[in-house]
Amino acid sequence: MWHSSSHRSPDILKIEGDTLYALSAYRGLVTIDISDPGDIELMGRYAAEGIPFEMYVRDGVAYALYASFWGYEQDPDTGKVVWRQSSRVLAVDVSDPSQPFEIGGFDIPGGISDSRIVGDILYVVSYENGWCWGCNDGEPRTTVTSLSVADPANMEVVDQLAFIEDGQSWGWRRSIHVTTERMYVSGLTWGGDWNNSHSTIQVVDISDAEGDMELGASRPVAGQIRSRWQMNEYDGHLRVISQPGMWRGVEAPVVETFEVVNAQVLEPLAALEMELPRPEGLQSVRFDGHVGYAVTFERTDPLFVIDLSDPVNPVQRGELEMPGWLYHMEPRGDRLFGLGFDQQEETGLAISLFDVADMDNPKQLARVNFGARWGWMAEDQDRIHKAFKILPDAGVILMPFSGWDWSDEGGGRYNSGVQIVDFTRDSLTIRGAAPHQGRARRAFIHRDHLFAMSDDRVEAFDITDKDAPESTSNLSLVRHVRRVMPVGDGIVAELVSDWWTEEARLDILPANDPDNPTAIGSVDLTALLDDVDLNNRWNRYWRIWSSRMAATGDHVFLMYTGPNNVGSTLVSIDVSEPDNPVLGDPVNLEFATPYQYYGWWGGGQTATNFAVVGDALVVQAPQRWNQERQVQDPPTLEIIDISNPGAPQHAGSFDSGVARYAQGFQAAGDIIYTSRAEEQPGDDGRVRFFLDRIDVSDATEPNELESINVPGTLAAISEAGDSIVTVDYRNFVEPVEDWQECQQLSGGAWVRMDWQANLCVVGLTSLNLLSLDGDAAEAELQDRVDLGVRRLQTLHVSPRRAIARFQQVWWWWGWAVDDADGEDADGDGEIDPPDHRPEITVFAGLQDGELNRGATSRMHALDGQVRGIYGDHAAVLSYSPPSLALYDLADPDAPAVAREVRLRGYTQDLTVKDGVAYMANGPFGAQAVFIGGMIR
Repeated sequence: MWHSSSHRSPDILKIEGDTLYALSAYRGLVTIDISDPGDIELMGRYAAEGIPFEMYVRDGVAYALYASFWGYEQDPDTGKVVWRQSSRVLAVDVSDPSQPFEIGGFDIPGGISDSRIVGDILYVVSYENGWCWGCNDGEPRTTVTSLSVADPANMEVVDQLAFIEDGQSWGWRRSIHVTTERMYVSGLTWGGDWNNSHSTIQVVDISDAEGDMELGASRPVAGQIRSRWQMNEYDGHLRVISQPGMWRGVEAPVVETFEVVNAQVLEPLAALEMELPRPEGLQSVRFDGHVGYAVTFERTDPLFVIDLSDPVNPVQRGELEMPGWLYHMEPRGDRLFGLGFDQQEETGLAISLFDVADMDNPKQLARVNFGARWGWMAEDQDRIHKAFKILPDAGVILMPFSGWDWSDEGGGRYNSGVQIVDFTRDSLTIRGAAPHQGRARRAFIHRDHLFAMSDDRVEAFDITDKDAPESTSNLSLVRHVRRVMPVGDGIVAELVSDWWTEEARLDILPANDPDNPTAIGSVDLTALLDDVDLNNRWNRYWRIWSSRMAATGDHVFLMYTGPNNVGSTLVSIDVSEPDNPVLGDPVNLEFATPYQYYGWWGGGQTATNFAVVGDALVVQAPQRWNQERQVQDPPTLEIIDISNPGAPQHAGSFDSGVARYAQGFQAAGDIIYTSRAEEQPGDDGRVRFFLDRIDVSDATEPNELESINVPGTLAAISEAGDSIVTVDYRNFVEPVEDWQECQQLSGGAWVRMDWQANLCVVGLTSLNLLSLDGDAAEAELQDRVDLGVRRLQTLHVSPRRAIARFQQVWWWWGWAVDDADGEDADGDGEIDPPDHRPEITVFAGLQDGELNRGATSRMHALDGQVRGIYGDHAAVLSYSPPSLALYDLADPDAPAVAREVRLRGYTQDLTVKDGVAYMANGPFGAQAVFIGGMIR
């Protein structure tokens, strides 16, 4: 008898009437009108930070479970840097689907493994792996939390149980099996012996209707638990099939049975070591009533049938060998569906149908292959059943897939979609595949149409002809924003590159809503990327990823890698009519497009290598290999005349100095300033630094001015061009015993070791404030500050302040940070743990000709990166987790975080204008954060 596998379980999508509630990794919770498959419409969205796990929708409230962004954190008690994850349950009011809003939330430790909702109690299982690079003394911890959701605006913890697990887990998530009274929690563990590791099943009593829980028995089993399907309670007995050892196939799987007296008592009944024709790894398991199915794999795929009708005496019955292996099984009475891989076929995915009526003689009735040449599935084994849809009333199977195809003509390409398979009791018939742009994750039938869903989009297909599904409507959820640039009056230009469609375009959006799903106007750039040698999406995407953007007036300038990967191409876009941007003619240039840098590696970081200065677009082109001289030529400054922005022309090229001291350029008025170094006679490596100047007041004829000898490389120049800050360098040499002593001596600064003489050469830096005497080409030192041995990583300067960032150590390696670490630094009689956060020092008084050094302070984040100074504040970007912090620098002795905003993605590009930070967050779209009406 056929019956449906569907049930009211949590998932990343829910359908109520004609409303689709969906979780997107990039757009949070979206509500979509699917009443007309020919016109899918976005109703509302709630942007949430984190990776969606699953969701429940009931009584006008969506309970969305999110695993947050992962990141490094420092343990304040030990000083160790650990890789941690936390999760969150959000209650979102969706009673009006067009206006979803958050009404409650609760943080969950670790990463979510699974959840169940019973009545008004939401049970969430999460896992902290206790492992990080360089700190192996952590302990794996599983937490089970019961939340009352009777009042979604005030979710309350009823109970929370945390138990420490034996052995190192190495980050593997827990699997759970749940009944109405008990929860079984287990997973892949490592007990120190690769060949003899086993798992432990922890029982949790969840029989209390109010949500009170009690830890039950903790029962070791013979082998590893890799998925939820390996555990099953039925008719008062727990059945488990596991495989000893970390490596699959070292030992045979073991079938174990237990009598479930209660949650506290599991009585072992039997253990059966399976007999295999050869050593093989356990790939998948499924139980169905008194029968168990197990699949192992080496070169062929044996399906084993286990008779569990007598729990005291489990019996291995029939087996069936076939090519490939099964990833997941769905029992349907005396039929069994299998989803897996068949590597003998050109398309690697396969669906199989088996007759299992006779336990001694299972038979394969049919198998169909589908997908790309190298195909894969959207979910792991614990969750693949949510994607694999068997629809008995329609006699149809729907399976989302993705993969990689290769052709000599077009190179490698991703392939994604939903495969349609017809089935009867004894047959499978392959039908068409609905192509989907994005990694297809779910499929369903609604109003006689097939719907496919990914994190990127929702699409409907007419399947009247199931061999040729026809797209009827497509709703894109994601705009992959690579660059964002304020331009014109109240608008921003966004460079969008879609990996799946291979399209590139420039979208125009309102500056106050840069993440609006609908652009004001758009211009297609795809044709610009077409050339004979770059016909695959890797190269297309790279050309957009490495491109640069600038803007002036009503024009946007885009520079990207030139035809056949030679030189660069510049194109201007007129956005004076935002709803109808106009693309100009491309201009091919001989020099390469410079990479964007944010100054992570020392020196003056107020500079840039791509900017508009007056009527000139100035580009510091990267080094080029001189084939004749067999050396790298120094970078050059390229001046492009944009006085007629619709027809840019190359106006001049200038040498910009030795590459290792090139820190980009800066501008004051119509003068461009760069640093250059000349090596001095002798063999001690000394150099003299020069400030070079180029006048671009007439962009058609740029004019090189006289150079100025200054101490150090340019860090910043005042807006009036009458003072500069430089960074100077010198070395000191000390005898040492070994490399470790040299590292300790350096305090984390860059060092060089003379191994023969056992000498440590440590680089020192200093800041210099100088005044310039205009046309006289002279500089006068006003103030100087030695920075010592600490490694200056970045320096940002404004007209009034400077902020220096020091990174003493690669903290993920666990090196010592400074001399105070491991000592009683604060005099409280206790040894203080090391602090791995970078340090910052604020300098004030620059407008008065002084470098007034404030106290050195620790940053709020391990990876905080200063992106600029704006008035009395500094913008700091972090990635663990993604956030933008605003530091108040008014008191140089106590810089503090005045505001921190959690970002929806990892920022790829940041531009600040008129007190607003505009960020391009890749597939997470664009984001604008008001950081104050401060003038830089």
